[in-house]
Amino acid sequence: MKSVFRNWFKTTTLLLSILVLASVASSQTTTPTTTPTPTPTPVTIPLFATGTTVTALHLAGTTNPATDLYGQYHLTNNIVLRTDSLLAPGNNFQGYYGGVGWAGSPDALFTKTNLPKNTFQVYGFGDVGVARNVPASGPTLQKFSFWLHGGLNYDPLGSGKFTVNVVDVGWINAPGFSSPNSAGTLVSSPNGWTVSIGIKLGFGSSN
Repeated sequence: MKSVFRNWFKTTTLLLSILVLASVASSQTTTPTTTPTPTPTPVTIPLFATGTTVTALHLAGTTNPATDLYGQYHLTNNIVLRTDSLLAPGNNFQGYYGGVGWAGSPDALFTKTNLPKNTFQVYGFGDVGVARNVPASGPTLQKFSFWLHGGLNYDPLGSGKFTVNVVDVGWINAPGFSSPNSAGTLVSSPNGWTVSIGIKLGFGSSN
């Protein structure tokens, strides 16, 4: 009788121990691990920038190569002051401009793509200045001129120090230039267009 009771006691104790352990294990909840959303890398915007472009200038009925040397100053992260010296010897053209424009990131368009963020910039400028018609012989003509242009920049490192001007497209109004009509008579032809690519170097930071 004692051996039966002893066996029953041992069995009961073992079962109770198993139930207690199971209860403790089930009462412990595992807190799910959440991956924090990475903080976007801030865009580095240079305070000053200077650049040069290789440009095609179409004016007075002909298209000729030109170069543009420019400088920029960021009043804010998006508002930019700019000066340009656009020179096209083949057109006898010298243009000197100053203007203001807007520049910003198009990252919102790339949210569902694998394109790198903080590397692209779109911009637009409105410039006013003087256009000079400097022929090899004869008097030089100088008139007020307007240049509207915009484009796309690519900064491979997102540092603002080195930027590729992927494309810049513009419309230019330069009075003082003429082209022959069908009868061979020179008529005023002030309107033209520009297309260019180039590089830009940035200094300092406006952030």
